[in-house]
Amino acid sequence: MKIKYILPLLLLPLAMCEEPFMPGKKEYDRALVVEGMITNQPGPYTIRLSQTTPLGTDSISPLTGCNVALEEKAGPKHLLSETQPGVYQSAKKGIRGKVGHSYRLLIETPKGKTYQSDFIRMKPAVGIDSVYHRIEHHTSQNYPNGLPGYQFYLNTKKAVHDSTFFFWKLVETYEYTADFKIKGIFTNYQIQPFYNYDTLYRCWNTQRVKEIFTARTSSLDQAQLNGHPLHFVGTDNKRLSIRYSLKVNQYTVNEATYQYWDAIKEQISQKEFLFSKQPYQIRGNIYSPDNPQELVRGYFTVASVKQDRIYVERPSLEFIYPRCVLDFELGGLYYLPSSAWPVFLGKLGNSYGRANPECFDCRMEGGSLEKPDFWKD
Repeated sequence: MKIKYILPLLLLPLAMCEEPFMPGKKEYDRALVVEGMITNQPGPYTIRLSQTTPLGTDSISPLTGCNVALEEKAGPKHLLSETQPGVYQSAKKGIRGKVGHSYRLLIETPKGKTYQSDFIRMKPAVGIDSVYHRIEHHTSQNYPNGLPGYQFYLNTKKAVHDSTFFFWKLVETYEYTADFKIKGIFTNYQIQPFYNYDTLYRCWNTQRVKEIFTARTSSLDQAQLNGHPLHFVGTDNKRLSIRYSLKVNQYTVNEATYQYWDAIKEQISQKEFLFSKQPYQIRGNIYSPDNPQELVRGYFTVASVKQDRIYVERPSLEFIYPRCVLDFELGGLYYLPSSAWPVFLGKLGNSYGRANPECFDCRMEGGSLEKPDFWKD
């Protein structure tokens, strides 16, 4: 999972008093951040390395020129190649994670500093029995009477061990359209009809679900999850407007990995976490052998994975996201500079109207005109 590099600032509550907390500059500035995993799925596997930037900035500082390797216990080291600044990948036909085997991550920076994880054994994968959805209404400050939408749930298959630990990464894909089809184009001081209406009208967007989901079976009567809640998609956006698909990646991990991701989940669920409660650090599993007290952020995850995908259709609910409105006063078009041409126009009856470009071009809402290969009609 990709994590915006406010990750080094993720914090957990220690006390109930609510006081502003600002991390010290020396503790966080230029600390190493590691993100990556190895699974039982075919590679390549990706490790991302960066350094924290000063508090208050929103930039990412990739760490380039490192020697990065995945090592199997009692096996060889597999060197990774830097494919983009700070992004290191194994060979496509290189190392393949296997259940029951143990792996660790090794890093050497251009300055000769070394970092590593301990060896972590890959747990057996637990299957997904089903993923399903229900219509629910979720209340919030913005929707005190409840926002309608789909709440997704998951059932696992029964695990072999009573104490089994999970976390999930979700990827959503949805089909949507622009608010208007292009019926005319203003250019060269005249309106020209446009007949290829669907040119920029229909898109598909694939993105990671931002929430983190974790669970354990040790407190249950049996080593199986039933009705475990995942995320909620409301009707205050276009995600459910036509067709929606959810891909569920279920990772079976050890207890230490579960505790890390559960701590991250708990922290980011708090609003305005920097000013909520007195925190403590969430440390990962990467360390410097020469300086174990050095602050290192992020986590190297070893996990077995099972996947499932669900498709849902548009619900019979009220959609409440804002929609574009055509402006039929077109006199201002003739004062636009030529650099603003062409201007897309919609049509109602025999009258053309203008609106912002995103009202006609679905790509401006983050999607692509290309239908995904896996998409079902």
